[in-house]
Amino acid sequence: MISIREAFSLLSRVRPRLSIESVLLADALGRTLAQAIYASINLLPFARATMDGYALNSSECNIASAHLAVNGRVAAGDSPEKLIPGTAVRIFTGATLLMGADSVIEQEAIQVSELLGKMIIARPITQGRNVMPRWHQYSKGHLVYQAGERLTSSHLGTLVALGLARLQVFRRIRVGIVQTGNELTPAATVLAPGCIYEIQAIWLPLLIQEWGGVVTQIARIKDDLRAICRAVQDVQSGIDLVITTGGISVGDYDYVAKALETVGRVGKEPYGSFPPSDPDVTVSRHSVQATRQHPKTHLGGGQGFPVGTWGLRPMATPSGRSLAGCAGGEAR
Repeated sequence: MISIREAFSLLSRVRPRLSIESVLLADALGRTLAQAIYASINLLPFARATMDGYALNSSECNIASAHLAVNGRVAAGDSPEKLIPGTAVRIFTGATLLMGADSVIEQEAIQVSELLGKMIIARPITQGRNVMPRWHQYSKGHLVYQAGERLTSSHLGTLVALGLARLQVFRRIRVGIVQTGNELTPAATVLAPGCIYEIQAIWLPLLIQEWGGVVTQIARIKDDLRAICRAVQDVQSGIDLVITTGGISVGDYDYVAKALETVGRVGKEPYGSFPPSDPDVTVSRHSVQATRQHPKTHLGGGQGFPVGTWGLRPMATPSGRSLAGCAGGEAR
């Protein structure tokens, strides 16, 4: 038997074996970065208004009732001139803050005297009010993401803001699934006595997508040792990881462990349970062992019953993510 700690230790030894490719940023969701990303610009490159209102210098508004002349306006995308002392400038959300201004007072908080051509501020203004400062997120040269980051929509939004159009990512991990069991029945069909619906052909590919991988082959095999051996061997070509489901106990019809011992380089202690008291979820040395015929292919096995297959997740996910290039076997 293998302890859970030993199983995770074995899985942690799995290292990426993937080539690197360049993809458009729009196609990079779920991919794993193969390069560190440093900010090529300051983000933000300028201080900006976060409210519609008036840009001003707060030092000129430190009295109970200040009067400032309104001199021009600035919208997002404009390149404004320097603020003239004693004046305020109409400004809109997202616009560049003028040099000499340090605050924006929201338009609801002031009164404008058309007769005097000035705005009246009833109370002092705090410096930095309604302003997002320059370099609010990253300064130029700052490490933004390390290699091994799994790219989410949040990551990609930041990278778009930095002006990137393409990224270096690891090739997607290619996975083959060998599903075994005489009792498995396709969904939307009538269940015969003693049978259950198969879930692996749907659930496992979804899990593998979460890793950033892709299922390229699925074999559905009855409980037959020769057929299972042949299926595992056939699926391996061009595959990084083969996952089997079902047939890993010690009954007369449990052939998968024997098949993996035949096809792969395995130890003498084939499996333990996760948790130790749960026989439906097994931890296998096969999950980190290469096969004889395809030394770069890894094998992993899990129970076929739906709950048991779900239990494969805590063991298979670190292995799959490590193969996919994620730092530490986990997406950050």
